[in-house]
Amino acid sequence: MSIRPDGFGLTAELDDKTKAKYSEDQESEVAEWIKNRTGHEFTGRGQDDFREFLLNGSVLCALINSFQVPGISCEPNDTSGIELLAMRDMKEEENIGMFLTAAKNFGVRQDDLFQTSNIRDNSNMAQVLRTLLILGRLAYSRGVSGPMIAMM
Repeated sequence: MSIRPDGFGLTAELDDKTKAKYSEDQESEVAEWIKNRTGHEFTGRGQDDFREFLLNGSVLCALINSFQVPGISCEPNDTSGIELLAMRDMKEEENIGMFLTAAKNFGVRQDDLFQTSNIRDNSNMAQVLRTLLILGRLAYSRGVSGPMIAMM
């Protein structure tokens, strides 16, 4: 994870545009769906809190595992006992990467997937929401049993 100073000029404008694409309504839909499928409850509000909710990757893995599709699985690393920050960050990134691989194998197109850095650096949480919405709609269209995301 890189440490960058707050942007100036065009960089700041682009950051503002990206953050403006984030929808708390979509966040609520996705959070409710995750809770109904996995039991993991999001109690915060806004993209910073949602990022923290997804950051270690275990919620994402639990979500894709809830589909119970043969050949699609994501076994996250337990990061709770890792004290060394760099090691914990690496394991969390692996968890997110495993989720992305499982989502791709499930049928989410590569260009619809978010990048690990979108969560790690909090650079594009709107894309994270978009990926989860696409995953939910794909699960519905594939006949996955259990709670489904609301269709807009």
